Amino acid sequence: NGELDLDDPRVNPFSGADLTGLPPTTVYIGTLEKLYPGALAFRDKLLSQDPTADLTVVIGDGQMHGWALGGIVVNSQAPTWRPNVYRQLGLLPTDSARYVTLQVA
Repeated sequence: NGELDLDDPRVNPFSGADLTGLPPTTVYIGTLEKLYPGALAFRDKLLSQDPTADLTVVIGDGQMHGWALGGIVVNSQAPTWRPNVYRQLGLLPTDSARYVTLQVA
């Protein structure tokens, strides 16, 4: 009938997924995003499977999708966080003195 079960990993990547052994992972999420609850569920599932996982979740309070990189007024926190994102991607030097302190969830 063309419909997929909601537990199918193609629909829900968290369904039955083994999240152990992931590389260092940083998630930037805004509280206004529809995916916000899913990001927190990902955090919880990853840490329940791998309590020593190198995971950082940065929550932009009152921010929408793309807030850490965005350039629009509602994303007022973007200029502060954008250099961190670029450093994590290896696009800027990792001079730790220039990092903004991460708000880990």
